[in-house]
Amino acid sequence: MSHDLFEGLFARAGLVTDIELFERAPSHYGVAAARQHRWARGDWQLLPWIVGYGSHLPIPLIGRWKMMDNLRRTLSAPATFLTLVVGWTLPAASPVVWTAFVLATIALPTLVPTLTVVIPRRRGISKRSYTRAIGRDLGLAASQTAFVITMLAHQAWLMSDAIVRTLVRVYVTHCKLLEWVTAAQAKAGLRLDLRGFYQRMGGGVTLAVAAAAVVAWGRAEAWSVALPWLLLWAASPAVARWISLPRLTARTTPLSSGDARALRLIARRTWRFFATFVGPEEHALPPDNFQEEPNPVVAHRTSPTNLGLYLLSTVAAHDFGWLGTLDVVERLEATLAAMTGLERFRGHFYNWYDTKDGRPLDPKYVSSVDSGNLAGHLIALAHACREMIDRPVLGPAALAGIEDAALLVRESARALAGDGRTQAATRQRLDKALDAVTAAVPALPRTPATWAGRLAELEARAHTVMAIAQALVEEEPGAQTVLVWADALRTTIESHTRDLDIVMPLDGHVAALPTLADTPDLTQSLERSATASGALIRRLTILARDAETMVDGIDFGFLFDPMRKLFSLGYRVTDGSLDPGRYDLLASEARLTSLVAIANGDVPVSHWFRLGRALTPVGPDSVLVSWSGSMFEYLMPALVMRAPAGSLLEQTCRLVVRRQIAYGAERGVPWGVSESGYNARDLEMTYQYSNFGVPGLGLQRGLSDDVVIAPYATALAAMIDPAAAVRNFQRLAEAGACGAYGFYEALDYTASRLPGGTGVAIVRSYMAHHQGMLLVALANTLHEGVMRARFHAEPGVQATELLLQERTPRDVAVARPRAEEVQAAADVREFAPPVVRRFGSPHSVTPRTHLLSNGRYVVMVTAAGSGYSRWRGLAITRWREDATRDVGGTYVFLRDVGSGESWSAGYQPSGAEPDSYHVVFSEDRAEIIRRDRAITATLEVIVSPEDDAEVRRVTLTNLGTRTREIELTSYAEVVLASPSTDAAHPAFSNLFVHTECAPELDALLATRRPRARSEATIWLAHVVVVEGETVGGLQWETDRARFLGRGRGIRTPASVIDGRSLSNTVGAVLDPIVSLRRRVRLPPGTSVHVTFSTLVAPSRQEVVDLADKYRDPATFERAATLAWTQAQVQLRH
Repeated sequence: MSHDLFEGLFARAGLVTDIELFERAPSHYGVAAARQHRWARGDWQLLPWIVGYGSHLPIPLIGRWKMMDNLRRTLSAPATFLTLVVGWTLPAASPVVWTAFVLATIALPTLVPTLTVVIPRRRGISKRSYTRAIGRDLGLAASQTAFVITMLAHQAWLMSDAIVRTLVRVYVTHCKLLEWVTAAQAKAGLRLDLRGFYQRMGGGVTLAVAAAAVVAWGRAEAWSVALPWLLLWAASPAVARWISLPRLTARTTPLSSGDARALRLIARRTWRFFATFVGPEEHALPPDNFQEEPNPVVAHRTSPTNLGLYLLSTVAAHDFGWLGTLDVVERLEATLAAMTGLERFRGHFYNWYDTKDGRPLDPKYVSSVDSGNLAGHLIALAHACREMIDRPVLGPAALAGIEDAALLVRESARALAGDGRTQAATRQRLDKALDAVTAAVPALPRTPATWAGRLAELEARAHTVMAIAQALVEEEPGAQTVLVWADALRTTIESHTRDLDIVMPLDGHVAALPTLADTPDLTQSLERSATASGALIRRLTILARDAETMVDGIDFGFLFDPMRKLFSLGYRVTDGSLDPGRYDLLASEARLTSLVAIANGDVPVSHWFRLGRALTPVGPDSVLVSWSGSMFEYLMPALVMRAPAGSLLEQTCRLVVRRQIAYGAERGVPWGVSESGYNARDLEMTYQYSNFGVPGLGLQRGLSDDVVIAPYATALAAMIDPAAAVRNFQRLAEAGACGAYGFYEALDYTASRLPGGTGVAIVRSYMAHHQGMLLVALANTLHEGVMRARFHAEPGVQATELLLQERTPRDVAVARPRAEEVQAAADVREFAPPVVRRFGSPHSVTPRTHLLSNGRYVVMVTAAGSGYSRWRGLAITRWREDATRDVGGTYVFLRDVGSGESWSAGYQPSGAEPDSYHVVFSEDRAEIIRRDRAITATLEVIVSPEDDAEVRRVTLTNLGTRTREIELTSYAEVVLASPSTDAAHPAFSNLFVHTECAPELDALLATRRPRARSEATIWLAHVVVVEGETVGGLQWETDRARFLGRGRGIRTPASVIDGRSLSNTVGAVLDPIVSLRRRVRLPPGTSVHVTFSTLVAPSRQEVVDLADKYRDPATFERAATLAWTQAQVQLRH
């Protein structure tokens, strides 16, 4: 610059090597043009010094040459313009040659630097990636050349104006020689509309018109060469406006209205997690997670990341229109007040707190990344609060939020399975009520009065929907979800009504001109509105200030290693030492911590450049390497951090999403791999958590061993490729990943962790920070990066934004982490199944046995189908240790009604030899598969981990060509006493057993009357449930003598062999049993499931509750899954 050059000629300059100066590029073309005009004026104001006029100070020759070179540069555009026009008009000149000469002078300065590096200067780099980088640079050079050509006429006018204006001021008027405005003022004073650009750049357009006139007058044959240039010059203001439009991040594929609605509904279901679990009982702090199975459990702890994401989720709920301003403020106030009361260390929140009492959990630890996440989210929160002050209280978002709830009511109603006439009529009424709600949404009210009328109308219709939903629940208990969303519809409308009532309590006064009598009331309403609005503004201002105070109080300096210039993983408060691990990669979730700490001045800018930038190839390009190759590491910071278009971070995020999509296709599963819970549990049956990623993107070993898909990763990717995210969400929903609070934590496709016969295990839990990431990511996707805009509105962050604009280097060596794992992941690998015992015959020298237990209830099964059942040391069924006979236990008899042939599900007790017989003993179950002519019977025996129950499911398959009717009859001799008592005097022991029937439950009940006060009460239930076509009703028997018949034994019971009906008697019998019978019809090629469950509890009510639970056909699958899970836990621990 001229003044720098001039000052340097006299004062010289000192060399300072420890300062790095970064200058931001002009925000748009108008600012750049104003700066060039100012610089040109400064250069020409030195003209008197160049010629020596009026100066008594000698200027060195080299100094004069430098000043003259600046003048030459300002004359380049006018001279080039004149050269072109003269070349087009001179009769002796060739327009093509002159144009080519000028084009070469413009293009060579931009092309030569790229052409000199066509050949790589170092080895070990990806040739494909390098070639694409060179191609991009050549494209950039070509576009810069085209831009210079387009702006040539305007630059000629601009420089000519600056020269003439300066000469007049220096030699004539001597005024405005110090005219200067800051870049910020120049930016603020310029309009970005097309008309404004044409007004500011009118001189260039005038030159273009003049040049066209000269060519038309002087040499018409030059038109073919000149016309493209003239058209570009005439369009230069439009081009300048186009390149000046803000493009802070890469453009994404636009979403259709249907896809946008789908994402809104996903986000709305997700918000239900926070709406349900964040309340006074948790001190307004978000609990870490909620796990549905085996029993609903809330983890009453929270972390700084949970807190930050919940705060942003609450703001997002307001952006979506699900919460009014007052409700948002109340939620934020409650949470920030609770956070203020939490113990901290040097401004940092500890890693974990108990949400019940707010105490930090031991060992006390400060996590660098958690603190950075919270600080970044608090910055965005502060600006969101200030933004609410300037936003309309009600707008389109409020109506859209109401419509979301109405659509979810309709969706949940359509998902119901019941199809009775009453339910159908109620659903029809519900549809009409919902149509009335959605019909009132599209038209946007313009005045407080019309808003009041609209909300009152919607509130009345929501109450109608609520009443119908309650009626539907009474008719169909499974319709509880409909009622939940109907209530959400009502509360959403009430939330916005609160805003209208408190902030704008004008009622109908603005609907018409008030009378004199109305004026006092109107004045009072306005005063109340002003008071309420002022109070709300103060509350929002306090919230913003409190959030900023928390950020200002966080000291990142002690977490920083000044020697390595890297952040430690954290600080161990107990022993007062830093964690030995360091965050040393740019592609890490910790880069938000780095940016915030630099913006706060806690660490030097040099730290940013110490973060590792190793690249790995993805297709023809390269991306930054992370530790585990997870979506979380790459995209979690992008919730609030921008990745400028064309930058290294933007390219990495975009290509990582593309690689994740390809990896899902390779494995034949939905895509989206990130750290999450997976299908393994600890001793308390809590899902385990680990980091998962795509092989080839991460340095960690073993990434190809697991295939775990986390739905929140799809939401993060929606910020990059929303259309692909919508399609993947649909695949996840089809795979069963949807739950009550949005998407479940994960889908585990890892073969070694799958229960037998299943292709995927759903991790049925919800983690607060993953729910928050999903919700905030979708808010960014649907609201144009709103959270990022709020974070970058912070002046300190704006001062560091230049760090994010780093471009991808051409000649950096490319790493290929764990190449063998990438190859292994590309192959379809079969995992060895868990060790099981298999037998092909029921016959053996000694019985082959298998034990199943949940720690209280024990079942022993032999390969022949006999065994015992015991509960807390008591014998449930009769069994005698006899290796020769191998009899006793619970049996299921089968009889073909048509042929009269009978056999049993196992070899015992019928002793009928099957055509084939297979036994499988695994950790979670025992299976006996036998085939008798055209009927295959599979007996599965499991013990439920959550209840004291054994479940025996018989699956019959008809392999023949005609329909069969099969009777299934269970049989177990009831003991309910200690094995020794029963063995000593079984007849006496039987006298204390009483039986009864509960036909409404398809169950028999039995209990033992206590013989002494010290003897505990025990109740048994025996339940049958059929999945298939039945014939006739339930039959039962409780008397062994009647079941067997005179002179018969268990091998040939009369009630089975002779096809007699069971007596359906209960009460006190001499020899008690429990036996249930159902008859099923089996068409050719079909199967039917019949499940017999034996349940034990200390009281009648408890065992009846269990019987009610186990008569649901779905209970077997649940019990089987839990049994498999318990087996995995026992094997792991």
